[in-house]
Amino acid sequence: MIQRIQSLYLVVAAILVAVANFFPLAHCFVSDQGFYTINSYGVVASNVAEFTGSNVWCWLSTAFSVVAFCLIVAALFGYKDRIGQMRRCVFAILAIVVYYVFFGIEVWSLNSATGVFPSLELIAELPLIAIIIIFLAGRAIKRDEDLVRSMDRIR
Repeated sequence: MIQRIQSLYLVVAAILVAVANFFPLAHCFVSDQGFYTINSYGVVASNVAEFTGSNVWCWLSTAFSVVAFCLIVAALFGYKDRIGQMRRCVFAILAIVVYYVFFGIEVWSLNSATGVFPSLELIAELPLIAIIIIFLAGRAIKRDEDLVRSMDRIR
């Protein structure tokens, strides 16, 4: 299992998706209201004037991040079923795309509430890198499946 390159790809992708949930994703500074930070659990304000927007979008993006992580781990340990492994990789990519949709909605709602566009942290790009790595893992899984099918034809 671990000697295959797609297993290493999936381990790195799982780490990247998991790390994105533990650090701030974006922040903005509004001169009269203070400093706002978007975390995986919501928008946090630094002063008394709390952000009145909904934190539901942050929770939904975190939920899809957890779903993507679970799909990546399931694909990692489902190495005997290569077709199922490829499907789980595709669904993990879709879950990360939905994660970014909900994160974008939260950034947009903070922008509309404060009038300042939040600046993204480097951590916010880690799931995007994970999408690329999952795609590479899917290609390696397809290559293995094609090799097995060609060996079946030779017999």
